[in-house]
Amino acid sequence: MTWDEYIKGYDNLYAYMKDKHGERGKYLIKSMDTRIAIPLNDRFSVVTDINNMVFGQFIMAERALTSGSSYKESLYSLSTSILRPLTDVVFDNTDDVKEQANLDAIMQQKAKDVITECIAFSDKRNKFIKEDFKGVFYKADDEAEGDAEDEGEDEPESFEDSFNRDWYWYTITDSLADNKLWMHETILMMKMRDVAPHLAYMRMKGIIEYKRRKSEELASKLRR
Repeated sequence: MTWDEYIKGYDNLYAYMKDKHGERGKYLIKSMDTRIAIPLNDRFSVVTDINNMVFGQFIMAERALTSGSSYKESLYSLSTSILRPLTDVVFDNTDDVKEQANLDAIMQQKAKDVITECIAFSDKRNKFIKEDFKGVFYKADDEAEGDAEDEGEDEPESFEDSFNRDWYWYTITDSLADNKLWMHETILMMKMRDVAPHLAYMRMKGIIEYKRRKSEELASKLRR
């Protein structure tokens, strides 16, 4: 079973495969479940280390994982984010013809192989986000739970919250570029090994400055 068939038949894979291949369809599904996945690094440039990704590719993968309307859509987008043409020395998704050719190539791969690469990347990403740089890109689980209790889980999303969510990565990029639009492309092409530690530094610096201001405000009130 190809990745194209898996994606198109995701909601009812058995019905899709039976309609396309007849009774042979169920054997193709069974074959996907039982076969051993084959690495795709001889056909694509596959992400092996988050640190070696450029910031723009990292954002592309994060949007696939966090912004998709369904698991199916997330898988589809993620596969094009982490399986790149072998000819790419550096990440570049600006050539529409090349992107379509890459997508066509991915769609013809065995579904088990692509899924395995997606899972492997997801595991690396989770360690990077939740352990190596916990709280840097997203609030840690305990912080998120505290916010939910303070704000009320059933409250509708405010316009400000919606804006912050939709423009989240742009805001980070613009901050790193010091609000200089012409520097965005440079920032997006920086390696995550450089971007992530700097964001961690900025976060800790912000926390320290916030606590200092609060301390000064409290001292000022006590002197009155």
